Parts: sequence; structure tokens; C-alpha cells
Amino acid sequence: MKYRIKNETLKKAIFAFFDEESVMQSIAEQMNDGSNFIQLTNRSASWKNAFLNRELSDICSLETRFYFNKTEIETVAEFNPGRWNPFPAVRPPKYKNYLVQLLYTTGERILVTANWTPLGYWVRHAGKHDPDPAYAEDGEIVAFRELPDFYESEKQE
Repeated sequence: MKYRIKNETLKKAIFAFFDEESVMQSIAEQMNDGSNFIQLTNRSASWKNAFLNRELSDICSLETRFYFNKTEIETVAEFNPGRWNPFPAVRPPKYKNYLVQLLYTTGERILVTANWTPLGYWVRHAGKHDPDPAYAEDGEIVAFRELPDFYESEKQE
């Protein structure tokens, strides 16, 4: 599971001292430990240590400890290639075609393919120019998933 620090000021302060990868690992280890806070420290035998960022560790020896409430952390949804991923909560990991669900104001959902571009938007391949008046407006992309493999007929022996 991935996490994000919601408060930008807190995030900047933490990453001014600690390495991002070790912070995220420490947060993941503490999120379900029954306490209400996260502790980050670079010097403690009783806690999983977070590492000082490289710029600081190269120039000084520093003992640092941060405590903050777990309400400052939110779970970040991760891409699952075998399931529907809610959009925009989850962003496609690669620039390629996906199967997407369009939701129209009528409540109808349809499936089309769309390409996730390097500029961070979708280019749809079908459905947009459907002559049915129900599709006069563009549908909203609400979910996406990997396209299945191409069908290959079974070989006769």
C-alpha cells in the first residue's frame, strides 16, 4: 500500500531531513500498529529508522525525531492491472491503450478503448462520435483497466 503526507508544510519539513523511500517504508510499518501517531527518527533502537537525506548525512551528524498524527497520512490507490481502477484516483502507470468505462449524464456506462498520453489526458478511440443523442455530451471516464490479450484460436492437432 502507498501513502501520501497530506500537509505540504509537514511534507517539506520531513523530506528536508529524511530520505523519502525510508520515510514511506516507516509509515507503512506504523500505519496499523494501534497508535495514533507516526514517529520518524534516525537514531533509535526501538523504532524502524528513517535515513537522513544524503545531502545532510554527507555534511553533519544529526539526531532527528518527528512525531505527527496519522490523520496527516492518506492512502494512495495503486494501479491493479487485473481489475477496474477508479479514475482519477488512480492514474495509468504507462502511456498506452486501456479499456475505459464512460459514464454519461443519462447514467449509462459504455466501454471504449482510450490512450493515456504523456501529457496526462485520454484520447478516446470509440464512442465519442456515436450518432445517438444520448451521447451528445462526452462521457466521463470513471474507470480503466488493462486491455486483454488478443484472441488466438486453438491449434488443431
